[in-house]
Amino acid sequence: SPALEWGIQAARIVLVVSYVVFASVTEDWGAARPVTQIMGAVMLAYTAAFIVLLRAGRTRVVTVAGCVLDPLVTSAAVLVSAAVLDNVTETPFVMVGPGTAVPVLPGVGATLLRLRPLPAAVFVVLINGGTGAGTALLSYETPTAALVLSRVLGMTSVGLSLVAVFWPIQRMREQLQAAAEEKLQLVSTVAHELRGPLTGVRAHLDLLQDGAAGDVPERQGELVRGAARSAARMEQMIAAFAQVEWAESSDIALKPGPVDLGAAAADVKETMAPMAGERGIAIELTGFDDLPHAWADRPSIEQILSNLLANAVRFSFDGGSVTMRGYARPGSVRVSVEDRGMGIPEEDQRHIFDRFYRGADPRKHRIRGTGLGLYVSRTLVERNGGRMWFTSMADAGSIFSFSLPLADSRRLSRGGGPTSISGDGLLNGGREAADGDIH
Repeated sequence: SPALEWGIQAARIVLVVSYVVFASVTEDWGAARPVTQIMGAVMLAYTAAFIVLLRAGRTRVVTVAGCVLDPLVTSAAVLVSAAVLDNVTETPFVMVGPGTAVPVLPGVGATLLRLRPLPAAVFVVLINGGTGAGTALLSYETPTAALVLSRVLGMTSVGLSLVAVFWPIQRMREQLQAAAEEKLQLVSTVAHELRGPLTGVRAHLDLLQDGAAGDVPERQGELVRGAARSAARMEQMIAAFAQVEWAESSDIALKPGPVDLGAAAADVKETMAPMAGERGIAIELTGFDDLPHAWADRPSIEQILSNLLANAVRFSFDGGSVTMRGYARPGSVRVSVEDRGMGIPEEDQRHIFDRFYRGADPRKHRIRGTGLGLYVSRTLVERNGGRMWFTSMADAGSIFSFSLPLADSRRLSRGGGPTSISGDGLLNGGREAADGDIH
């Protein structure tokens, strides 16, 4: 979960900075101050590396590396500080005693949240116990068995306290995730079951409209056309649920390769042209000439562009325009879809990529939609090794952008997992894709 990883890094920064500031302003910690500051700098640099990876969309790398490195790096920092402060009599006992637990807290807490509770709890207890023994051995020339044991028990008790706090949080998180997956599976199953009968209904309604069963009186014809429109809307909803399954299911493999984004954008524009033409909305393409090819799955990229363009058209004002823009950056190629329509209020923006979320604006509720398009688009972008972000202002329009790895750089890097993508959002600080869909 990207949100979980961002939360872990934020908590680590707050705790380490607080610890360093406390040691820096407390007079009794004068001898320990340089070591504390260096240890804090190391921890913040370590955290900064994870933040860079998160901004590049490498959440899975951060999760796997963090499960192993977080407790080990924090414990190593504590042990090094204890060794440096060996036999410094002015140093308070708390610095190399109970105080050593402070820098360990973010690492062990993160491990408990990332791993399943039981293996995480065992790992935390072993790390904390080993850290306690290490600080005793490094802080005294002739540590007694009782001193080592007391440190081990003290640090182990800290680990167990963390387990008591984080275990129920992790269990609740797993239960919520399982419930969400079950609900999505139920919806997907129902959608699949409805698709067959609904196709038959649509076919028979089309035959009636074409006069295959004889002439249809005008009043009955209106009823048949109304039923056909309702069936078409149901098909659109089923198609949206199928998109979610396609985007989320790891069993449905994507087939990446070089993608000409200009050609894909032109195809999507042609498909959306009738919908835009009904309201006099112009669709413009710019920046796609000589644009490098992206390394991605062509069908999923067309689905992303289709979702973004459909939203832009739906929520634009009559007679307006929508611009699809391509541009290259070092290591990545990007596309933005810009409209000058209703925009998104500030209070709705943090939910923009949530499933089924359509915002509080009553004007948007009059426009039909499932609230799944942006969620599906972001998920597909991430599965293709990219990231998505947006900027928006109410009644001024929105810009939705996404980046993808370059085809050439992808070949050189092996042609396997996602490449690192970096870059800034549009309009000076576009909001990073969080989790949701307003349209």
